[in-house]
Amino acid sequence: MLGDYQGALEDLNNCCSLGEPDAFTLQSLGSVKRSLGDLQGSLDAFNRAANLQPTSWYILRGRGLTKMELEDDAGALEDLARANQLEPNDKATLHQMGIALYNLQMLTEAINVLTKALQTNGSEEGDVEIYKFRGLAFAQLKQYEQAFHDLDISHHIDSSDVFVLLTCGGLKRMCDRKEEALEDFTLALQIEPNNVEALQRIGK
Repeated sequence: MLGDYQGALEDLNNCCSLGEPDAFTLQSLGSVKRSLGDLQGSLDAFNRAANLQPTSWYILRGRGLTKMELEDDAGALEDLARANQLEPNDKATLHQMGIALYNLQMLTEAINVLTKALQTNGSEEGDVEIYKFRGLAFAQLKQYEQAFHDLDISHHIDSSDVFVLLTCGGLKRMCDRKEEALEDFTLALQIEPNNVEALQRIGK
């Protein structure tokens, strides 16, 4: 897969060298550079694309994703919110916007946006992450039953996510559901036998 991105990068750079690139070329360049880990290069390309087409929700979403990887959640939220205004029914935009809100500890807003993402038609590929972050937001708001519901769904979709198991176990122990907590910690150890946190929690 890396080779495909490298080849695409060469083609796009060649295209740019022939003259002033259009917004689509720059948007594509930004996406490829992000996939290759060149986040600053990706941001530069998306900025140039947005200057050419400032009302393209697709370009704004792409730049928002790059900003999230740069840990600029406030900047990402600004772009994703604008993209959502321009295209309210894009599930992927709502998904990432909800995570940006969660990262900024705007928990109620994150829950609302992630709920809307689940209600929006589109690929179900990202649902595991939507349920995970909505569950984490519920947990921080001490709405534990809703948190268990979402984190359990996330676990059923991706049973290899140790973080979700440890989080569920910790919440269940806090709610005096000790046997269920032990089951979660034990499952986490089956996936990662040397996981220090799981070992410590089982030992308590």
